Amino acid sequence: MALVVYPDDGYDSFISLDEANSWISTHSPHAYKWYELDDDTKEIYLRLHCQTIQDKIDITLLSDHINECVQYSNASMALNDVVYGITLNTNPNFGLVTKEKVGDVEIDYKQYVQNLNKPSLYTTFVKNCLRLYGATFNTGCQILLGKS
Repeated sequence: MALVVYPDDGYDSFISLDEANSWISTHSPHAYKWYELDDDTKEIYLRLHCQTIQDKIDITLLSDHINECVQYSNASMALNDVVYGITLNTNPNFGLVTKEKVGDVEIDYKQYVQNLNKPSLYTTFVKNCLRLYGATFNTGCQILLGKS
């Protein structure tokens, strides 16, 4: 399914796949990781991080002609996720359950320890851009996937 790019109705990305490919190839030493993916997978990452941006900013501040930084932020966040596996490393258990026993079956879960040096979706460029649209960020190293 092809991306629907902002400002079209029902948009699911702020940047087209061709524009994302071009921006990533000229702005990241990790572009090769992006190009290892098929187009459908790239589109999934762009959709995912379009939604992340929508959840972070005040949508009413967008206009039909958004600042290019929003488009590039969408691409940058998608690439960071590919390179560092940020969404793939999400642990919804968050260490709350460490052992579970049902009858004779017993399972020990690995305790989740937050890595404060974990890469973020939000580079300085992305933060500065999204702040133009009302986004706020905490001062720690945690990833916020919603409005603060």
